[in-house]
Amino acid sequence: MNKNNLGILQIAVLVAVVTASAVPMIYALSMLWSSQVGVNVVATVQLGVYSDSACTTTVQSMDFGNQNKGAYAYKSLYIKNTGTADITLDWSSNYPSSILAGDDWVYNTGASWASIKSYVLKAGQSIETKYQIYILPNAATGSQTWAISLGSV
Repeated sequence: MNKNNLGILQIAVLVAVVTASAVPMIYALSMLWSSQVGVNVVATVQLGVYSDSACTTTVQSMDFGNQNKGAYAYKSLYIKNTGTADITLDWSSNYPSSILAGDDWVYNTGASWASIKSYVLKAGQSIETKYQIYILPNAATGSQTWAISLGSV
């Protein structure tokens, strides 16, 4: 084999290696898409939302950071009845349907997780909860923010 043929063969092998390496990289980049997600928390008087079980660190917003398409994400929260009367919980959100398939706010029953809607929170009592979201596989890119409201029925 002469030097020209050897040089052409080396270039062909190099192109094949680079091409083979680039295809998986393109796929990996498409799977690592993410979007910044933030949620504002609004609680009525006599209800507090906290990030710690001692209910000392109030939560007014949550930053889910960058999340992948098709992923579930959640934040652990504690809800406390700071009033003197029992409260039946209710909540709502205005999540953007362009990025989320849904959201839910659940509490730990001891055996599983159930919606906090209609849960009776006694005066002074607190419960462990999770606010969870499911991001659509075809979610729009960019930063997203919405609000969740916690109140009573």
